[in-house]
Amino acid sequence: MFKLTVFEFRKLLQSKSLYICSGLLAVLSAFSIYTTKLMQDGVDVADPTLCGLNNLMEALPTSMITTFLGIFIALFVCEDYTSGTIRNVLTRGFSRFSVYLSKYIAVLAATVLMSVICCATCFIAGTIIWGAGDAAFGSEQVKILLCQLVVIVAYASLFFALSSVLQKTGGAIALCIVLPMVLTVVLKLADTALAEREIELSHYWLSKLIKGIGSITVEKDALKDALLYSAIYIPVSLAAGWLATMKREY
Repeated sequence: MFKLTVFEFRKLLQSKSLYICSGLLAVLSAFSIYTTKLMQDGVDVADPTLCGLNNLMEALPTSMITTFLGIFIALFVCEDYTSGTIRNVLTRGFSRFSVYLSKYIAVLAATVLMSVICCATCFIAGTIIWGAGDAAFGSEQVKILLCQLVVIVAYASLFFALSSVLQKTGGAIALCIVLPMVLTVVLKLADTALAEREIELSHYWLSKLIKGIGSITVEKDALKDALLYSAIYIPVSLAAGWLATMKREY
């Protein structure tokens, strides 16, 4: 297991897609903030919420991290299947579960790295343009950021499971990009249809959860919901991906 994890981390560090996706995420995040500045320049009244701290707290909920994360995970996970490396690894006596778990650990590391890059870029860009802001940054804000990270990990777990099941790079990339958008639209339509019954299905979807905790101050119920439902998405996604691939021939 340890050797497999080291092998996956070595692949991770050598993965061009990780650096490309992380770089594009940082550039587009900074560009989005600069675009906001250009729009604000044409307004007479300054927006007091524009500052580095606000950009930090809104970084993960409003950026394109899930898109680039989905692309990277699909490329990273499917590489071994398309190249036939997975067959060589299994013939050396490593169990399928060890391969599955070690690859997921590497994906988790990449997820944390990309999240940190996204948050750091948004904070630095916002601070350069508007200043850091006057609001205090304390333990409550740290809890919010960690909760946001858990939701992003839930996204990553879902993308990892989908990629492990499909094992085809093109299809996995397409599904990881399209599925979240389609589900968001479908659930909004369902909410409209069920409005009279006061049922909101989108409340349980990841995009809704992370947007509900994307500010400096967040209600405790919103944090609890985000943690609870993300804690359900993560094991369910991993279990579904494992059950779908555990007996597949390579």
